[in-house]
Amino acid sequence: MRMRLKDGKKKVLTLSYDDGFVHDKKLVELLNRYGIKGTFNINSGMFLSENEERDKMDGKLKLSESIELYLPSGHEIGAHTVHHTKLDKATKNEILYEIMEDRRLLEEKFNTFVRGFAHPFSVCNEEIKEILKICGYSYARGGESSYNFKLPEDRFCIKPTCRHKDPRLFEFADRFVSEKPRGEDIYLFYVMGHSHEFDSDEKWNIMERFCEKVGGKEDVWYATNIEIFDYIDAYNALKTSAAQKIIYNPSAIPVWVEENSRIYHIPAGQTVEAV
Repeated sequence: MRMRLKDGKKKVLTLSYDDGFVHDKKLVELLNRYGIKGTFNINSGMFLSENEERDKMDGKLKLSESIELYLPSGHEIGAHTVHHTKLDKATKNEILYEIMEDRRLLEEKFNTFVRGFAHPFSVCNEEIKEILKICGYSYARGGESSYNFKLPEDRFCIKPTCRHKDPRLFEFADRFVSEKPRGEDIYLFYVMGHSHEFDSDEKWNIMERFCEKVGGKEDVWYATNIEIFDYIDAYNALKTSAAQKIIYNPSAIPVWVEENSRIYHIPAGQTVEAV
């Protein structure tokens, strides 16, 4: 029995952007136009004050702007520490505060669950990963590129495929669109970056070309980070009979599997018989 993604697909695309800059407004508009979803990792202690004037189109978002921007468009809010702290230089108490308080404040301000995290400065070690698990996170993204489409081996120090400013971005975009995953393979194209890096029309044009190339494909699932990991957990929670002819899905998420070249849809909380 092989895992298949939503609607039986074998490819998934997700984006991950950090810091909550005002440039996210234009980025979200672009992603929405092409049906692409992503996760935005926010520092809860670094919003621009509501009465503070912004220097043109630069700097951080205000809290009110963030509340109107991300969740209503179907994107995910993730944590990024309260103050964008370099955690390998912090004490254990400081790490606990920055990780847990960011989650608490974001959940309070956005009225949502926050279960994803992005490591500031891509600092990722065993102590930080263990604290993230204790604090109730489901995954955490690092910054080192994997340069592949494999599902992450370490869920608490995820290596994205590449950054959006990587010279190989379109090489991977072309492969992702054109290749058909073989056998049990699932393709995860995971792109990360910071929207303030789009500091010129030329760079915005590159991002729009990328979205146009990878967006709107019938064989691709466009998902937030947490949607992907929740789906994997739901697949792993499936119960099967000894002969794998009866499949029970105890989760709240519908799951698709392939058995003997046939795709089966197992709705949430239901049992399906494989023939």
